[in-house]
Amino acid sequence: MTHSEPISKASSPNALSKLQFYCLIAAGALQLLFMILGSLFNYVAYYYVENYLIVPCAGFFALSLLSKVPSYARKSMLLCLAMVIWFMVTQTAQRAQGMQTKIISMFFCTYLLAFPYASITEDGKIQRGLKWITGIYIAVPIILCIDASMLYFGLLPEWFHNEVRWDGARLLALWHPNICACLFMVGIALCLGLFFSCKKPYGKALLIFACAVQFLFLALTNCRTSILMTCALVGGVFFFGVYRVGWLRTVLCAFLSLLLMLGLFVLSSSLYKANETALIEKYTQQIESQAMEQACAASSLSDSVTVPAEMDSQTGEITLETVNGQGSFMSDLKTLNGRTIIWKSALNALRDNKRILLFGTEYVGTSISYYNPFPVVHGHNSWVEITFRMGLLGLIFALAFTWIGLRSAVTLIFDSQTDMWKKSVSMLTLCIMVAGALEPFLFSADISYHFLDFFFFICLGYLDTWYHQRKEGSSV
Repeated sequence: MTHSEPISKASSPNALSKLQFYCLIAAGALQLLFMILGSLFNYVAYYYVENYLIVPCAGFFALSLLSKVPSYARKSMLLCLAMVIWFMVTQTAQRAQGMQTKIISMFFCTYLLAFPYASITEDGKIQRGLKWITGIYIAVPIILCIDASMLYFGLLPEWFHNEVRWDGARLLALWHPNICACLFMVGIALCLGLFFSCKKPYGKALLIFACAVQFLFLALTNCRTSILMTCALVGGVFFFGVYRVGWLRTVLCAFLSLLLMLGLFVLSSSLYKANETALIEKYTQQIESQAMEQACAASSLSDSVTVPAEMDSQTGEITLETVNGQGSFMSDLKTLNGRTIIWKSALNALRDNKRILLFGTEYVGTSISYYNPFPVVHGHNSWVEITFRMGLLGLIFALAFTWIGLRSAVTLIFDSQTDMWKKSVSMLTLCIMVAGALEPFLFSADISYHFLDFFFFICLGYLDTWYHQRKEGSSV
């Protein structure tokens, strides 16, 4: 090409990169819409995510075919294409059996945009896409903190009570305490990672304050997995942040990190218990007040009490209703709050229904519930869930992505040349995996958890890119 020949703006690498970036932002904006609106306005967010998320995904994939990509990016694309092709095969087989399928847009977005984005755009060094997504996933937990504060002080509008409320004494938002707890964990990890790259003292102070506020409301969810993982994450960030060469310093840093983890876990338990006590006192006063009014009106107490609490008929004590069936930490530890029972039932279902191992099923909860002593809606494990949805081959693909995450994260965490931001993202990715071991957050891209799945695969793609950059001798 001579200098006099015009260069098409759309075909230049910079133009392609910008268009790919806009596709990511469009997908991120839909995630933001989904997280903020939730089920408000007749589930309009569900409608847009289910039907229009495929648009930026298709745009990104089409642009990717025009891009020159590194060899490791081609491997990522091939793995993602294989996952998507098998997904379409299983969807076709399930429809042939009369099942209704409904997660195409979310699945395509996860595997054709979120995971390969970093490697295809070679954004591992500049991290423009990750920075924007980080902004979204810090903003949402902060908004949740504002909503939860309004709930705590009785300022939350009545029309918003179904979106943010107390489930017993647990803070519930985004349909389940475990979901909003995982988002708080994400927000805390990202704030800690930014702390080390922030140069202004007031910026560092603001980030620590944001971590403290998010941890407060994380404690009120009483989601033990996310709380434990957050404590481990904070301890890990502290360890690598102050670590210096030398066995004595290593032992001291490790001891202080463990002490910090333990202290945070004890603090979280104390905060939850204090809130539970305060709620019981509040509902006791409401019930006593209503009882007096009903006595005057000669009506039954049970006809009009609407507060989320109940009175023990024998002891007269007020206790909070717990829709979720969560017990104490020690009582739930043996079966992980019934999850080991569910997993055993899932194995029995797979044993007796070999066809699931081939093409999967849309009716995961029904299949497991038939063998379980209590009804369930999913497998309470991301790897179990993907096995039921996409069969044994789907599980193999999921394990391949798991290996990429474990290999990349562990390598980067223990690499002395890796900066604290990348170490924080690596530790967060591992923590999300642990959360995914107890909930179906990953791989199947179900709409209720898609924003967690989307973020996880964004991080996974950057970890894989950083790993290969390190392997090729680039600066990490």
